[in-house]
Amino acid sequence: MRLSAASGVQRAHAALLARSDLLRRGVPARLLRGRGRSTISLDRVYDGVLPHSFTVLKTPAYTELFDVTRVAEASRAEFGISGKSSLLTLRGDNLPLFALAVRETTALVQSHALPRARTPITRTVSGELIDVAGAVPGLVKDRRVIVQGTSVAGLPVAHQARLLAATVLADRTTLHITPPLPVALRRAGTVVFGNVALATHGETGAQILGAGDASQPFQRFELKRLPLTYRSASNESGVDSQLSLRVGDVEWTEKPTLYGAGPGERAYTISTDERGRDWVVFGDGVRGARLPSGVNNVRASYRQGLGQAGNVAADKLTQLMTRPMGLKGVSNPVAAEGGTDAEPASQARRSMPLGTRTLGRAVSLLDYEDFALAFTGIAKAQARVLQLAAGPTVAITVAGQGGDPVSVGGPIWRNLLAALQSSGDPHVPIALLSYQASTFRLGLKVKRDPAYEIDPLLAAVESALRAHFAFDVRALGQPVLQSEVVAVAHGVPGVLAIDLDFLFGGTQPLAQVWPSNRTRLLASAMRVHNGVAKPAELLTLHPAAFHRLEEMT
Repeated sequence: MRLSAASGVQRAHAALLARSDLLRRGVPARLLRGRGRSTISLDRVYDGVLPHSFTVLKTPAYTELFDVTRVAEASRAEFGISGKSSLLTLRGDNLPLFALAVRETTALVQSHALPRARTPITRTVSGELIDVAGAVPGLVKDRRVIVQGTSVAGLPVAHQARLLAATVLADRTTLHITPPLPVALRRAGTVVFGNVALATHGETGAQILGAGDASQPFQRFELKRLPLTYRSASNESGVDSQLSLRVGDVEWTEKPTLYGAGPGERAYTISTDERGRDWVVFGDGVRGARLPSGVNNVRASYRQGLGQAGNVAADKLTQLMTRPMGLKGVSNPVAAEGGTDAEPASQARRSMPLGTRTLGRAVSLLDYEDFALAFTGIAKAQARVLQLAAGPTVAITVAGQGGDPVSVGGPIWRNLLAALQSSGDPHVPIALLSYQASTFRLGLKVKRDPAYEIDPLLAAVESALRAHFAFDVRALGQPVLQSEVVAVAHGVPGVLAIDLDFLFGGTQPLAQVWPSNRTRLLASAMRVHNGVAKPAELLTLHPAAFHRLEEMT
């Protein structure tokens, strides 16, 4: 909008330019302050201009802010034109300067008050308190959340937590979570997911098992949809089957064994034969009730699906079987974990006696170790007593099947810790740690029997070393001995001699590796570092195991 020309004002614009030039050079404003009129007329009526607002007058050479103290409507007749205009009474410095250049002056009016912006938060996201932008109502205690971002070191992080409290302000919400973030995250790109639901592996279906026959003791039925889904649980075995069974309209109860069940107790057990088939077995009238006779009166609903195949990577679960109203999409920011394959016979032979030794309770240090080893999903365990701030603490290092870590807060970790606490002394503190996976590398020369070709022989040496130093064979805290490496390689048919030049950690840069006479690589035992329990280490052969594997010449 433009200013109306004041009556009789036909002065040169050069005067304004001269004064504004002085102002730009730092001449104090009080020296330029004029004593002329404090009102201006706009080129028409503007209803949006209000008292106690601001206006800015600007020319090509100068700009200044003024307070609007009064607004009136007046008629003007100038330059052969008449009409109404808004008459503004202004308060501010140097208003007379603009009277010298009315036609070149623009008035910016109808100001709006804007809230002051908060100081940007630039610190990293860390600990148990997280500020998120905006007011987020409806957050309740114990709600699951996932914090996803990038660590200061540049690594992707997805942290699962539980909400303890939420403080909602006008412009932000502070979340109090547990456990706290394990590492600091870059603020840019960090996201907190609040609509988090637990999903587990398994497809639900129903099956009519058959007809009950009261004349048959220990009647059994085969499950046709395999494998039966088991979920991690905080009991002695570490799992619960996902099967519910009704005889007629009455639900029966699953038991680990029918031993101890009463004659009239509606109980059944699930057994797996040597071919991997699952059977539902009922009592004989002494150990559990017999089935009542009927026609197709035994019905089961259960889930199918099991194993490490369900441990899918992050952002892979994106398809919904059904889409509830209001649900836009689905994804898994955190990789799935805890899926465990059925126990092979060799491992079952090792783990079955452990339950007999513990008898469902943990008293001695060996009991804690055996209890953890017998827990489904745990492949290795080691227990020690460490002196921590809470006093003597039973520290247990565990490793998952196939070398998988047992993540803190994950289903296996939570259920194992709860089972240990309920089976042991409630006054004994327990620290449950996931093992530290480490690797090592080798450099060796092989002297061969002339009757053997070198390439197949070197492949056989590599295969023997990989089998001997695999995860399933090694123990927590077990060192790698030079003599052990030589003995394994020398045991391959066709090998006459071994020259072991290199034995070093898998993370050591090759540029820093030199031939050495190192006789062993030590694996760290459980220990206390700066008051914190540290897990035991397990050494396995690196995927790129050999710095050098060649024929001795």
